[in-house]
Amino acid sequence: MIYVGMISDTHINQRDLKAPNYGIPLIVLEEIKKCDMIVHCGDIGHCRETLGFLVGLAPTIAVKGNHDKHTKEKIPLKIKTDFFGWRVGITHGHGDNVRREPLSIIKFFKEPLDVIMFGHIHRPFVYADHDLILLNPGSTSSTEYTPFSSFMTVAFFRERLEIKIFILDKRREKIEGTRSAVFKKISHKYYKS
Repeated sequence: MIYVGMISDTHINQRDLKAPNYGIPLIVLEEIKKCDMIVHCGDIGHCRETLGFLVGLAPTIAVKGNHDKHTKEKIPLKIKTDFFGWRVGITHGHGDNVRREPLSIIKFFKEPLDVIMFGHIHRPFVYADHDLILLNPGSTSSTEYTPFSSFMTVAFFRERLEIKIFILDKRREKIEGTRSAVFKKISHKYYKS
């Protein structure tokens, strides 16, 4: 099993760098430091410092978001990887109309995938058909497009995926609620259980 903490759209600013938690809510950090790996789906903000901080918690992979375009760090726009036999694509998802039509994220990748992790829309999103699962953790810092901040954990097992969305209270100090889903893999077809 691989336990992944998934965050996006942290939008870390200069003031955040002075805080010991780099502007990421402490409740988020408490949960993601339990993970085997952190995936940041872009719009990091102060990439070098923020990613250096996250790597201190757990191995971290990240993609560049539209607000990271001026960074000097070499951060890819998309990544294809494998988590415990699941073919995973990671991107921020900016461009086109992903905010209005999240399913348009599929065209960012040409190769067959089991899971696409993305950011940009600032709201948690889980979608599955029988061939593909789309995951978006929402934003840990912004309530621009939704009234709450959020993040996600994903446990990758050989034959199933366990997803948990964490909804934060307005002050981002505690978890206000969670939503969970489990998907079973049967020969690269996915069924919610």
